[in-house]
Amino acid sequence: MAELIVIADDLTGAAECAAACASQGFRATVLLYSSGDRIADLPNSDVLAIDANTRLQSAGHAAETTAEVVRRLTTSGAPATGCFIFKKLDSTLRGNFGTEIAAVLRVRSDMTSNADKVSIVLAPALPAQGRTTVGGFQLVHGRALEESDLACSGVGGPRSDIAMVLGDAGLSCTLIDLGAVRSGLSVLQNAMAGLAPETDVILCDAETDEDLHAIAEASMILGERTVWAGSAGLAGHLPHAIKMATSGNDVEPGDISPGPTLLVVGSPASLSREQARLLAAMPDVVTVPVAHGSLVDDRTACAMIREGLQSGRDVLVVFDEDQSFGGDEATHLTKALSRAVASCAPILGGLVMTGGETARAILDEIGIRRLRLLGEVESGLPFSIADGWTRPLPVLTKAGGFGSPQTLVRCREFLQRMERASAPSEARSPFVS
Repeated sequence: MAELIVIADDLTGAAECAAACASQGFRATVLLYSSGDRIADLPNSDVLAIDANTRLQSAGHAAETTAEVVRRLTTSGAPATGCFIFKKLDSTLRGNFGTEIAAVLRVRSDMTSNADKVSIVLAPALPAQGRTTVGGFQLVHGRALEESDLACSGVGGPRSDIAMVLGDAGLSCTLIDLGAVRSGLSVLQNAMAGLAPETDVILCDAETDEDLHAIAEASMILGERTVWAGSAGLAGHLPHAIKMATSGNDVEPGDISPGPTLLVVGSPASLSREQARLLAAMPDVVTVPVAHGSLVDDRTACAMIREGLQSGRDVLVVFDEDQSFGGDEATHLTKALSRAVASCAPILGGLVMTGGETARAILDEIGIRRLRLLGEVESGLPFSIADGWTRPLPVLTKAGGFGSPQTLVRCREFLQRMERASAPSEARSPFVS
């Protein structure tokens, strides 16, 4: 059984956390969970990241699904207090993070056999992507969420005010500010130990990875009954704080099938659009712009995608940026695109997907239920292979707002190098300098 279990609300978040651990030598697997699934035959991994797929659910439904995951882990053989639980949050606080944290806390408390209070250590900063927590507010490159191009509205107050969102979910919250986080291990340990019996959530400011490292190390004083929560930034520091032993990854270069790469950009984020434009400008890439009308009867898009792949060229599929889709229309578009991709699955040599909803829909459609994480192409861009599928298909996933303008170009180059690699050491090292 995994020592660290991550529960995420979307696929890119689950993969991001798992990759942060895999890049340090830990075996990490992502499990794609659907409500009602049994969590059985768990893979032999140090880290298990579960995509509960709750990002777009209502708050009540998301809480129920999250609680169900924690309960099913117990019935699948995970001891009530024998592993560490990490609740993955989006670093821009999208989704139902308050109600989902409350659900984990409630179930975890019920699972704890002694009378000690269960508390949550929350640090949602992700410094590598410019997301920081200062004074209990979440910032993007120093600006409040509602002032950034990644802003999303929330019920009950500004999303950047973390304590307010937690309060709306019925949780008490106490802040440990930057000064306390940087005050040294023993002082930070004492602060956490003093707060844990008095509050539901210990919220920690953080601006750097050093801050997150200090939080992870100090929080070990609270014991494994604690629940950790945050972005992949904190998750990446937990294995060493827990003192997990590395077991390494075991994929041989010969396991990877050759073939063209399909890149699908399903995120509306402006950065993703820029990444797609740079890739589309390359002369040997087939670009398939997708509008809603072309997928009412998805055979047209399917034919374009298949023709490009059968020619041996890499294919970029991107939603038409001149049209905007939301709600049911966006869901319809994603499902139709997934059907088009599924028909091409047998000839794929690699799959790159931007946007958690798009990635999850495609993998569901082609029947991939597990991913074995091998590392990161760059910060926040996980590299994995399909596990337990017909073959070990390379899969790269990315959140919409992550990366640089060149990220998709680098993804393609990474997979091309991987296919060309002949030496085992080259293929076994999935990192781009």
